[in-house]
Amino acid sequence: MNKLIFVVLALAAVTVSADHLDSCDGRPDGHYPCVRLGGPHYFSCYNGLLTYLTCQNHLCYNPYNYLCQQYCPTGYHGISSCAGKRNGDYQDCFRCDRYVTCSNGIRYERPCPCPLVWDDHAKRCLWTSNTCRSFYK
Repeated sequence: MNKLIFVVLALAAVTVSADHLDSCDGRPDGHYPCVRLGGPHYFSCYNGLLTYLTCQNHLCYNPYNYLCQQYCPTGYHGISSCAGKRNGDYQDCFRCDRYVTCSNGIRYERPCPCPLVWDDHAKRCLWTSNTCRSFYK
């Protein structure tokens, strides 16, 4: 029975490390952006122990000042909510490699094909964007 538990725990550890590219290896204690997850997600390192964290209330993590805030680190004030917005496509507040479609107040995240990024002036995915500069992409 002990061997079975060990195998299950070992597989879980491998799965976590394969799914998340973030690591505390060689990092000092502190908070860091989740590069792969982006947006509201970040992680904390303390004595080499990694803990995943998420900003609440539609806030995004800003790696420049280490705070959860309403304004986005993308360099363009995109939208984090479709409340009160007209139907249409908008710059995503959290990432440059996707955009948001608002439909009847509901927010739908739409990915750009890799390696394209969303340009909010052109309202489409392009090779470069004049409306989004991101820490994450």
